[in-house]
Amino acid sequence: MRILKESRIPNIVFVIAFKVLFILGKYNTKLRGIAFFLLANKRFPSQRFKTFNDVIYRRKIDLWDMDLSLYADKLRVRDFVAETVGEEYIVPIQGVYDHWTEIDPETLTYPCVLKSNHAQGQVIFLDSRDDFTKDKLTASEEWFERDYFRFGGEPTYRGITPKLYIEDRINTPDVDLKDYKFQCFGGVIKSVTVDMERFSGHKRCHYSREWEKQDYTLGLEFYPGEIERPANYETMVEIAEKLAAPFKYIRIDLYNFDGRIYFGEMTFFHGNACSQNSSEYWDKWLTDNYLAVADNKDLI
Repeated sequence: MRILKESRIPNIVFVIAFKVLFILGKYNTKLRGIAFFLLANKRFPSQRFKTFNDVIYRRKIDLWDMDLSLYADKLRVRDFVAETVGEEYIVPIQGVYDHWTEIDPETLTYPCVLKSNHAQGQVIFLDSRDDFTKDKLTASEEWFERDYFRFGGEPTYRGITPKLYIEDRINTPDVDLKDYKFQCFGGVIKSVTVDMERFSGHKRCHYSREWEKQDYTLGLEFYPGEIERPANYETMVEIAEKLAAPFKYIRIDLYNFDGRIYFGEMTFFHGNACSQNSSEYWDKWLTDNYLAVADNKDLI
């Protein structure tokens, strides 16, 4: 595995540039995005697509003025998924709320999950009525305080009205739920990122569309073991490619538990252009897959 070389910038220049851009990002969201890129990549974005992160950053700029909230809003995107592939792949929800105090714990079916529709990683597991406590659920009040568009400079989050919702828990609490992230270019899967052990040492690895393991990782520790190809993998491929059909690049996340396939989310900007690739070869390969469809004006 050839390790991707890290671009270097003099440390004092890097520190000053990052701090200035981060502060100015309070007034100009694009500058906040550059600050995060600089922090992760130790250089400024390149128009020559030196790495796949340059591709992701350029996607952010190209799509900056487009309203993509339909795909990022975890409640609204359910309609798109239902119309495109069918509502049977959507995790059932038990209610939508403006504040956790509106939720009646006696009406819930456990186990379930409290989530927000406007951000990432905002999850509270409710395995029984005993979990429905003020100390636990007041954490959700802080969720509304972070505007993910202004914080990270990802235009997909612009304009989403924050809501809470209760979703059925699709796996049992004692089973690790694998997250299959289909990296799609021009509506075709080129790589499948598999995340596991999310809450106990998050790791990932990558497979080809034909389920051949690829020796690199993006952003997280590499999982060295083999992952069994799901029995209904071809159905997952069909779902992911239908959802990805309008886009030059997008990541379609699906879950697969007990033979059931569920939609997770759609991501335009993998890692917000901050995930480091462990392999120069595979990073160029991802970049080349994007360049092959970049000029297609029929795709978003």
